[in-house]
Amino acid sequence: MRWAPTLCRMATPGGVKFSQSDEEETHGHKLYSLFARNRTEYSSLEANGKIKVGQAVVKQSWTIEEITDKKAKPPKRIDYERVISTEISEADPKRDSSQDDGENHFYPYIWRGGKVYKADKPAGLFVMLKLDPTTADTDDGWVYATLTPDGKQVTAAGKLESCLKCHLEAKNERLFGLKNEQPEQKTSKP
Repeated sequence: MRWAPTLCRMATPGGVKFSQSDEEETHGHKLYSLFARNRTEYSSLEANGKIKVGQAVVKQSWTIEEITDKKAKPPKRIDYERVISTEISEADPKRDSSQDDGENHFYPYIWRGGKVYKADKPAGLFVMLKLDPTTADTDDGWVYATLTPDGKQVTAAGKLESCLKCHLEAKNERLFGLKNEQPEQKTSKP
């Protein structure tokens, strides 16, 4: 017999968080998922404070749908029956999510103040890339970009004023980090 290095349960699916921005033209009034090239570095922002050249952060935003129908509301704990594959469900809305191969393990629901919301439609991608801080026309090495929801077209890139005005306030080299709002998991008893 050997000890398992971690708990033997299904990994928490990717999920959404509420944007802290109040500005409609940036991230305001949206839900988002965050992806970092170097997850460990991003997760320990407060501890080490330094971001290495090459770090990339992508914020995928979604419009918000409030779920008011009691039958459609998921429980506050992750309901794995509702974990979906966005690519597969968009391509074939009638597809049973139990057929998913786990490639797009995503939970689109979040609770706030007794209400439940769902990530509805993709609303755009926001990208940050860290270059050498001496690189011309960057924000201390950071390059910002916005893309269409499908990621096929860059709508703006460079030292963007709309990004600069907020990210200058970030305490961790232009990055804000994540508040710990992890959804609860259903766990089975042995």
